[in-house]
Amino acid sequence: MGRVFDSFTVEFLRKYYNKRETSMNKITIMGRMGSDIELKQVGEHTLGKFTVATTKKIKGEEKTQWHNVQVWNKTAEIISKYTGKGKRVLVEGEVEYNKYEKDGQTKYFTQINGNNVSIIDFNDSESAPKPRAAVDSSRITATELPF
Repeated sequence: MGRVFDSFTVEFLRKYYNKRETSMNKITIMGRMGSDIELKQVGEHTLGKFTVATTKKIKGEEKTQWHNVQVWNKTAEIISKYTGKGKRVLVEGEVEYNKYEKDGQTKYFTQINGNNVSIIDFNDSESAPKPRAAVDSSRITATELPF
């Protein structure tokens, strides 16, 4: 059964969303990279493309979905340096549907534009970025705070 809202909430949502005409395109996936990232220079920018496999079990049988991901600039360079094929990543971004013509036929493809990528598995412990040192908050005085 669907969620039931009181009349105040319904009226608020109508007014809020009618003024802004808001929509959302957001996806989050976590899986293993199917390949090392491929880097390509596009003008002054770095484009990185890779695939991510997500797997779920349905009635005891595993089903794998492959997702095409593209990232830009520093994100692409960091992924190239610290992780690769078979390593787990968490990708947050937007879904984009595209098409192109090849040999007189229209081809369709889906990709994720990764806005934020978190590396779960690094290549090795030597290349992983070092965590920042913890700050002892008991030694900070009120005059040192920026607000």
